[in-house]
Amino acid sequence: MDLFTYYRSTSSHRVLIALALKGLDYAAIPVNLMRGADVYLLPQLYAARRYGAGLEAYSRIQRVERLVMQHPAFSKRILMHNRTSRSRLSS
Repeated sequence: MDLFTYYRSTSSHRVLIALALKGLDYAAIPVNLMRGADVYLLPQLYAARRYGAGLEAYSRIQRVERLVMQHPAFSKRILMHNRTSRSRLSS
């Protein structure tokens, strides 16, 4: 199994823990998240808006968001988010 990972990624850390708990082997493939960091930007913008952070002063970031949202992969992310919304999760 290949694991694309970045040493500061909390997501990678969670996956590593899960793999260790399951006793699964993997090959770590380092990825530089500083390149292509726009992929990480959208969830951060979502969280910022959710907690009322003002983004008006960040016109470049807002422009990147508008451009990125035109890509089909990001539209699919939005659809997936809607499918797993909190109201649909059972307790």
